[in-house]
Amino acid sequence: MQRWSIDDLLRGLPAEASKHYATSLNSHGFESGVGRSGEYEGHAHRFMWDLIFAPSGLALKTADNSWRQGTLLVVAPETFFGPVGLGPFWFLKFAGRPGPVTMPDKLLEPLARGGIWLFGDSGLGEMPWYPLGHPQPSRVTFSLSCGNLEVTLGGRILQVAL
Repeated sequence: MQRWSIDDLLRGLPAEASKHYATSLNSHGFESGVGRSGEYEGHAHRFMWDLIFAPSGLALKTADNSWRQGTLLVVAPETFFGPVGLGPFWFLKFAGRPGPVTMPDKLLEPLARGGIWLFGDSGLGEMPWYPLGHPQPSRVTFSLSCGNLEVTLGGRILQVAL
């Protein structure tokens, strides 16, 4: 089991950087890391699921221009979301379908709306994960409880807390 502390990882982040990638798609089959508090523009990912965990809270602007609050945001591939304002956060991105992933994956224009889940202090979920070069899916599961997030990627378990 690997434990991640968002605060510990942010301490080593240069002052001018807003995010730090701890893993890469090519080396690990997924991208993960941490980011500073702030407001991030709306975007979509062409091929990847996006999990954003901000234990101190996040606010997502919805299609009807209202704001929804939570701590964990889960966004399906090709789904436009945001903008989002959030405290210190951890993120995970992974391929949600087989085949090559063209980078950069991030798009600033809307593709579709839908496939967005926002959780407060608890939640469970499961999504397909296609590690690069694998035609058969593995699974990513998550469990959010009492401000702590546990994610399983295949057989690897990650625990994330502030």
